[in-house]
Parts: sequence; structure tokens; C-alpha cells
Amino acid sequence: SDAAGFADPLEALASVDTEIYYLPEYYYWDLETARAVGCPFGGTLAFGPRDGYLYLSIGEAAWEPNAVDLDLPLGKILRIDVADPDRRIDGNVAAGHPNVWSWGLRNPFRMSFDRASGDLYIADVGWGDREEIDLVAAGQPGQDFGWPTREGLLCRGGGMACGAQGVPPVI
Repeated sequence: SDAAGFADPLEALASVDTEIYYLPEYYYWDLETARAVGCPFGGTLAFGPRDGYLYLSIGEAAWEPNAVDLDLPLGKILRIDVADPDRRIDGNVAAGHPNVWSWGLRNPFRMSFDRASGDLYIADVGWGDREEIDLVAAGQPGQDFGWPTREGLLCRGGGMACGAQGVPPVI
């Protein structure tokens, strides 16, 4: 079964009898408890227009390695089957946290689906030099967007080589 089997996305969300993720401003979800951090890491909750899954964007909690650690939900976009939140959906990462769909994001504070095409646009806040808009075309699996190796199209210092690290932003 999948979330698309519900007539109304709110019905699907209400059917979940446990809290999946709660992200008030200045807090993030660490799988066990909410811990205060010094930066806002708001996100977006949205149901995919074609698959009916719940998509949730989460910042990396001011710790760059979180964005590439596939065992953590931080610095990621999660894709969740609200009828079975622990299920690993086809197209999510093969190993690590079962809800991780896209990763390598610093603070994906806003995202929006194009209702006509199903494409997903992601607004990701940069560290200090670049902001970016990322795109996942409808039907594509989740992707690595390159943070912390890259900020926008800029290669970051610290000896990291950008190379082909992550999908470049569209803006």
C-alpha cells in the first residue's frame, strides 16, 4: 500500500498514530529527542502530487557531516509512506535511514512541487556565499546535491575536491 491510496492527503496524515517528525523553529529531530540548536531549521511538509507520499525537508543542524551521513535525516529531504512510516520506498536510498530520499543539502527551508509536471523545486540556504534552487525532475530518484563539498556552483575550501560531487543547482 502507499499514501496515494488515501482520498485526501490530510486523511493520510491523520491516519498515522505516532508523531513522525516535529520541527519547530530552532529545534531539529534527532530520532530520539529534540535538541536545541543555534540556527533555525524550518522545513516544508508536502505531499507528492503523483505518488501521494509525504516529503519533508530538514536542515543539517549546523554540522556539515550530517548532510552526507545517510543514517541521519538531517540535511535531507525525506519521503515517507504515511501508511507505513518505517517502510523504505523504492527510490529512497538503499542503505541508511529508510526515509532518506535526497541528501547533501544545508538548509532546504522551502520546496514546492510543480503540480503540472510533478517536478520538485528546492530552495537551499547557503553558508555564506551562495543560495541555490535545486530541481528533481518528476520520476527521478533522490539525489545528492553536493553540500558540504559545494555551495551553489562554488567549490568549498578545506581540501575537498568538487569534481562531479552532487547535482548542480539550476539557479
